[in-house]
Amino acid sequence: MKRLAIFAAAGLLASTLGAQAGPAEDCTQGEDPQLSIQGCTTLINAGQLNSEGMAIAHNNRGNAYQRLNDPQQALQEYDRAINLNPNYSTAYNNRAVSNCMVGNINGAIADFTRAASSDARLAKQLQGFMQRRGHYKGALDGAFGPASKAALSAMINADCRG
Repeated sequence: MKRLAIFAAAGLLASTLGAQAGPAEDCTQGEDPQLSIQGCTTLINAGQLNSEGMAIAHNNRGNAYQRLNDPQQALQEYDRAINLNPNYSTAYNNRAVSNCMVGNINGAIADFTRAASSDARLAKQLQGFMQRRGHYKGALDGAFGPASKAALSAMINADCRG
């Protein structure tokens, strides 16, 4: 399960929030999960963020819970991020990892597919990861077609069951 990579968009919240310092920096840093949770919670509770900023804050808080090995709480945060921004491919990607951690194979496959199908950058990263793991032999072209989907299914079934 832990072999799956998280393809997070680091720093996106900070650029979205601009001049806000303190909680925004805490929310986006990756070294201390508790500090990330505290910073993201402060931002969320302040009510100053637009829906995109709220989605990013929930996603980052989910990443912190995932680093604390609390995939159930992470799933709740990713769900909130996706409810706020249904096109947020990074949140789908991160939710896929948490779904794998809790053994939700179908959820992991669906979320990775959704993320990779809507974001060529994530698709290329996922293809590269699958290739390094020996599940994908195609081009790293960002096109998430049948070969990529078959490799994804094989990888998820191997990693999420192990």
